[in-house]
Amino acid sequence: FITIFVFFIGNKVEDFNYSNRGSINDKKKYKDYLVKTLTYMIRIWNIGGFVSSSIFYRADKELEKATKHLSLLFIIIHKESVRTDGERLISDWVMSSRIPKFNGSKLIVYTQKEKELFAKLGFCEKNKIEVCGCPRFDDFIKMKKFKNNNKNITFFVIQNDYGLPTKNGRWFIPNFLKKKINCEEFDWSFLSNIYKKMIINFIENNPDFNIYIKSKPNNPGLIKEIDTSKYNNVKIISGGDSLALIEKSKFVVVFNSTVEFEAIAANRVVISLKDLVKDKRKKKFILDTFNLELPSSTLNNINKIKIKPYKINKKKKLLLKYMGNIDGKSSLRVANALNKHFKKV
Repeated sequence: FITIFVFFIGNKVEDFNYSNRGSINDKKKYKDYLVKTLTYMIRIWNIGGFVSSSIFYRADKELEKATKHLSLLFIIIHKESVRTDGERLISDWVMSSRIPKFNGSKLIVYTQKEKELFAKLGFCEKNKIEVCGCPRFDDFIKMKKFKNNNKNITFFVIQNDYGLPTKNGRWFIPNFLKKKINCEEFDWSFLSNIYKKMIINFIENNPDFNIYIKSKPNNPGLIKEIDTSKYNNVKIISGGDSLALIEKSKFVVVFNSTVEFEAIAANRVVISLKDLVKDKRKKKFILDTFNLELPSSTLNNINKIKIKPYKINKKKKLLLKYMGNIDGKSSLRVANALNKHFKKV
């Protein structure tokens, strides 16, 4: 639908400014076109509705209205609920003043806190929201324990804008929040440079380890600067999810990513770089992991550390706060919620 959206409304209307950008008339034309098109789709394919994955998608806003007009279901399984404290201040404001109220039929979220927030901000009626937790976490929670002689370690490349107040690739803090947030524009590239040296040092000093370096296709900078061709024990992984790497690893090195929660859920040893961030203003843009991770200096004496299991209550509290899943049954809850809702068609 994004191509059709751009045809009618253009590219100046983005995911995070829908309510205050673009022509009301153009949005109405887009909605009217969708109503006519969906009417034909109902006749031909007998469709019952649509499922999306974020409350912010700009192309979905008029689609929600069109499905409501035609008494079709529109369900969002919202996947973008993990926020740093600093980022959440801005996201809450965006939700309350820059995107329209939810017009769909069902909203599935990770946590109870998210449900309460959406209702409080007037974004969605409480009776439309269902808490199911994060489905992909099921596999991490059920993952088998690593063997004590495991010599696998995965370094996850830092995403330089993660957790920061960036909207559509640009630094964005509303004027009325600038004093409260009190932070000049920055990214995590300064930490990536330190991280690169740490990885190289670890490779050179730990030939007995199987070393994996995981990056994203759109963030290859760091791995391009690390020459791994002369090492047989180093592999570069670009793209794909984290499941297989965490499963085979004993140690996971990561900064400011949901990978931290995945590895903790799987009872892997998490080593974080957060201790290298000294500026208090920047710390509000780092995910709180309840200090369950080990400091970056662990890499210097990794063979000597004594591994202690995570405290159960602390781990549960962390996973409930961010992912809403501690029993490995979120996929089942989502499936049940969808099936129950589909019966309304």
